[in-house]
Amino acid sequence: MLGAEKDIWLQGNQSLLEPEPASYGYKKRKLCQLDTHEKAAIVHEVVVDKDAHADVAFRHRVKGAVVGRIMREMRSDPEYLNKKLSKDKKLAHEVDLIRTSVNKYYDSPHKITSSKMIKKDIAETEDIQIKEYKICKVIRQDFDMCHRRVKKVPR
Repeated sequence: MLGAEKDIWLQGNQSLLEPEPASYGYKKRKLCQLDTHEKAAIVHEVVVDKDAHADVAFRHRVKGAVVGRIMREMRSDPEYLNKKLSKDKKLAHEVDLIRTSVNKYYDSPHKITSSKMIKKDIAETEDIQIKEYKICKVIRQDFDMCHRRVKKVPR
């Protein structure tokens, strides 16, 4: 190629020379994969910064329809994000209660035989009823314990 032909060819293929944005090749995330703070950031960019849905969706690696769904929820219920944040705080408080109760049993000579023990312990200390499946989920994820009900007491 001559110099002039090379310049023309490079001008036509500028997209090959420019670096791609960080989110270019990533898979789009679904609505359930976004946490509340990311949803709040999306709402802020659309409402306050007046960005287009497609631009916001590209920056947050979601589809434009997901941004539209979040904005529709905000228009129908302005307290949508506040409700989600309070729900997240309540869940974090429950997880902390479960962790402290399990750690208490770790330090004592008594062993955890069922999730009902932890449920009963939390009900005695606080007036909160936590479902057993949540307790088992926290035990499995945070403490790497495989937990099941004891049917027979070993001799």
